[in-house]
Amino acid sequence: MEPPLHSSLSLIHLCWRNKLWIATSKLVGFLIAVAFLWLGPRYYEATAFLEMPMVKASAESGGNSEETVLRTHEARLRFPALHEKLLAPDGGSLNPSTLEAFQRALTVSVVRRTRLLGITVRDASPEVARSRASGLATLYLSELARMEQKELAFQRDQWKANTARMLLAWQEAEKSALIARNAPGIPPAGTAEAGRTSQELATAARNAGAAYEASLRQLREAETRLQVAPVPWRIEPPLLPYRPAWPLPWLTLLTGLILGGFGGTWLVWLRKGKVE
Repeated sequence: MEPPLHSSLSLIHLCWRNKLWIATSKLVGFLIAVAFLWLGPRYYEATAFLEMPMVKASAESGGNSEETVLRTHEARLRFPALHEKLLAPDGGSLNPSTLEAFQRALTVSVVRRTRLLGITVRDASPEVARSRASGLATLYLSELARMEQKELAFQRDQWKANTARMLLAWQEAEKSALIARNAPGIPPAGTAEAGRTSQELATAARNAGAAYEASLRQLREAETRLQVAPVPWRIEPPLLPYRPAWPLPWLTLLTGLILGGFGGTWLVWLRKGKVE
């Protein structure tokens, strides 16, 4: 007595008796997969890497850890304004669909346990994928350099103004000390130094001079950093991708065989049900 049609054993017997149908269906699925590999769209992926130096949680890094700094740069690399500069470097109008397509094809990720940021671009052309991945990395470094120069210039201007204030304070302190030396016992009236002795005024003048010298050194250091400030990053340019990232040959062929087998089994089961 034959098992019921809905049982697993009956389905196995049914497939074995109609194995030619199953094999033919698998062959059809395999041929469809081959045709898809041959005629279907291909996408290539190129990855550029940005490497940053070791960052310690200090005042220089704003108290942030290395992981936090990397995540910040990862988010900045996804800014649409940066992508617009890459796709339209001359500042011309950019089609919104072009920008959206590029953002869908872009992947930015932090490589685990490293100081690397991976910038991956997918495109139907391997040359375009490589040039855009490398171009985005280079553009971001130039933006970092511009922002760093702007920050250093701001710090330089602050130290310049602070040094000018220190110089005026030193001159006023020296003037008060000079008056006190020339007219002992008569402190300069109408100033903050009124009522102070000549020794106290001389000490204040020396302190003001030391503060001015320290501020002047800081100003010179800021000017030096502004002139020779390097961007602390390194680019690993992407190689030209020769093999497409999609479709994957073995995965596509295996999928064709599996779907062909399922399709053949369904047809055999449907045919058996109609016969009965």
